[in-house]
Amino acid sequence: GSGPNGAASKSKKVINRKGNRTEIIVGDYGTKIA
Repeated sequence: GSGPNGAASKSKKVINRKGNRTEIIVGDYGTKIA
C-alpha cells in the first residue's frame, strides 16, 4: 500500500467491477482507491 508505511502496510489487491486495480488498505489509513 501507499502512505506513511509504504509497502509495509497490510494491503490487499483486488479487481473491482470495472476491471481496475483497487488497493484495500487494512490498517489505520482506511481505504484507498489506487
